[in-house]
Amino acid sequence: MIEIRSKCHSVDEVRTLIAEFWGPRHALLHDARLLDWQHKDADGSYNFFVAEDENVGCCGLLGYIPISQWDASVRSDAWFGAIWAANPDAPGAGLLLLKRLIEVQPEHRYYTVGMSDIAARIYARLGIGLETLGHYFLPAGHFNPSQWGGLGKTFCAPLSFIHRFDIRLVGSDDLESAWEAEWTERYPTRSEPFVRKRFLEHPTYEYQLHIATSEHARVFIASRIVESHIGKCLKILDVLSTGDPAPLLPSAVSALVEDSGASFADYYCIDRCTATSTSTLGLLRVSDFPGVVVPNYFSPFEPRNVTLRAAHTFPLEFVTRSDGDQDRPS
Repeated sequence: MIEIRSKCHSVDEVRTLIAEFWGPRHALLHDARLLDWQHKDADGSYNFFVAEDENVGCCGLLGYIPISQWDASVRSDAWFGAIWAANPDAPGAGLLLLKRLIEVQPEHRYYTVGMSDIAARIYARLGIGLETLGHYFLPAGHFNPSQWGGLGKTFCAPLSFIHRFDIRLVGSDDLESAWEAEWTERYPTRSEPFVRKRFLEHPTYEYQLHIATSEHARVFIASRIVESHIGKCLKILDVLSTGDPAPLLPSAVSALVEDSGASFADYYCIDRCTATSTSTLGLLRVSDFPGVVVPNYFSPFEPRNVTLRAAHTFPLEFVTRSDGDQDRPS
């Protein structure tokens, strides 16, 4: 018989279970600050559901991150799914973990970004919605698809740019004053405290926050630079806007790409908010360009296109690669 408990009360237990299911090199084993930042609750316990079998012992682990982990004032909480594994010698343990988490969550609001085919089948079996995030990119003038695992030697981006706009770096001291109330209306939340905790206070990665302004729009961009032996990529994690972001967004991203020396920028999202619907972002959809490869994984580097799916138990307005633990060290 499998029993489920909803907390780990010892960091040593957490590390033992992670090592058992993922091996000794997992990032959460070697970065205590990252583990605490992502999973340690206010009461000192850790947000992991654990499955235990009377014959097998510990047979499954499912981590989660409440939105309130990064914004304690959030009015309607939801839980991001994080690392998830089960022992094949205990059939059904993974399914039981997920079902119990959704049952226990006060509003049954659960979602996650990025999953294996096995996990996707479990979500489908439970009737949980599955969607594919749109994958968008903007190449630099020197972008060569063949260098990144694709086909072709030259690439001309069919984009519209504007030349009169301002873009500035926003830090901890001026984020609150620069924040637009309209951006907080997104759900799942993108409040100023959430963005501050999620990006500016990340214990491992160095993110940059920029705000671009033109006559007709204002755009917030969260990003970070990643590198491989081939070159640099500007990973865009979040985009929020007032007004129509096209063509301000590609103009601002192009400036960031040029300034960083990156070969391209890319962005994954589901966005149903009218002001920044994916049809008007002004970026290029990867699937519209056969032969172009825009890698997602850089540690280790994998020269291939990656499909990211989101699973959710409630209607989503806005989901990006930054949600949950998709953008973290592995």
